[in-house]
Amino acid sequence: MIVATERLLNSPADLARLREEAAARMKPTGTVVSLCRGGGCEVKGSGKLFDALQAAVEELRADGKDVQLRRTGCHGFCEIGPILIVHPGNILIFQSACFEIAYVLANDGS
Repeated sequence: MIVATERLLNSPADLARLREEAAARMKPTGTVVSLCRGGGCEVKGSGKLFDALQAAVEELRADGKDVQLRRTGCHGFCEIGPILIVHPGNILIFQSACFEIAYVLANDGS
């Protein structure tokens, strides 16, 4: 999200207020699922996983759940990729477990 502002920043306090406003706009609500789309994870199937997760998230949203799916860059742990992080809770999920979760989400938890 890009938000333009035309107000002038005249002091460090103005900059601090602008930073706080921007942080408040960007603060996620509900559940945020972040999937690494860096090169190592991409080679290991994060593109297909993202598509499966996106379909599952759309179904959850249709049911009224507050869920967001985000792409991220590399986390630096390519050997255990693809990497999925779920907030709140900072839950780290990696490798084949990611595909199992996508399957479960796509099949209504069964």
